[in-house]
Amino acid sequence: MSISAQEWKKQLKNQGYETTNISARHIKKLLRSRTGKMIIRHGRIQAGSKVLEVGCGGGKWLVPLAYKGCCVTGLDCSKEVLQRAESYIKRAEKEVGRKLNIELIELDICNLCEKKEELFDVVFSTGVMEHFLPDSERESSYRNQIKLIKRNGRLCLTVPNGSHWQRYQKETKLPGYNVPEIDYTEEQIRKELESLGFVNIQIITYRSAMFYESNRFLKVFQRITDLLLPWFLLPGFLRRKIGTYIFAVGEKP
Repeated sequence: MSISAQEWKKQLKNQGYETTNISARHIKKLLRSRTGKMIIRHGRIQAGSKVLEVGCGGGKWLVPLAYKGCCVTGLDCSKEVLQRAESYIKRAEKEVGRKLNIELIELDICNLCEKKEELFDVVFSTGVMEHFLPDSERESSYRNQIKLIKRNGRLCLTVPNGSHWQRYQKETKLPGYNVPEIDYTEEQIRKELESLGFVNIQIITYRSAMFYESNRFLKVFQRITDLLLPWFLLPGFLRRKIGTYIFAVGEKP
């Protein structure tokens, strides 16, 4: 098992980034969120798409995508977190009144042994790739994800912006795991995806209120500033400084 997976298993044994809100309203809200819209738009996801989430945790993104009509698979290295995800999915199914097409798999993505190739239209992750500190493990994770993507399929990932002025979340009491991570930049993500052979790469730094989920004041402050100063009007250097997340997408040729 990779070093990164071992750290995650420790962190996720009892709890993690998991939502308890199973209302249809919340599910639709996630689909309309900035992260949700970018995954769907740039991943070219539609009803019937086969989608894999690497590091799915408690199923936060699995449920909305399955609700949209996708065939969804969630992969995680933690047996305990997948058990909680299964419970969350069952409660969500009762809430929406129908069965959701979701499969859960316990697996360390660095140790993909089975010859499962080109199964998915989209493979995505949110807040996962920055935790693969050894370069060899991060490359192994990427290469195994590539194997699972169909030709002309897409890899989408979201990581914290390493250039953000409040990057070190533990010091500001913002949400964050105690798992070591690298400070990703737009340039580093582009370089990694290009080296792996991806084409039509797009890198977008953006702001998300989810970054401030545990701090109501900062969350409200961001929403007010978004209204007063629209994101698209800001120059690129300022976006890279105050954007909380980096979204990247690449196409498998």
